[in-house]
Amino acid sequence: MEPPPPIGYRTQSPDTTYDVERRLVRAWRGMPVCEKARRLLDRCGMVEQLSLAGVRLRHPNVDERELFLRAAALRLGRALMIEVYGWDPDGP
Repeated sequence: MEPPPPIGYRTQSPDTTYDVERRLVRAWRGMPVCEKARRLLDRCGMVEQLSLAGVRLRHPNVDERELFLRAAALRLGRALMIEVYGWDPDGP
C-alpha cells in the first residue's frame, strides 16, 4: 500500500490521485532520456497540430503563409510578431 501524501501536498493536476502521480513520476524516472525526449517531441507535435487546427477553424480562407503566421502569433504575441515578421495579426 502506498503511503499517504505529505500534509498539504497537491498533485500537479486536480483530477489525478496521489497514488497515480507517484506511479507516473516513478515511470518517468525509470525511463531512458532518449525515450523521454521522444515522448516530449511527440507531444509538442500534437500541440502544434491542435494549434493549426484551431487557426484553420477561425480563419478557413487563409493561405499556408498566413496560417503559419497566425499560429506563431498565438505563441509570440502581437508586438513580437510585428518586430520579427513585420506582420500584424490584428491587421486586415
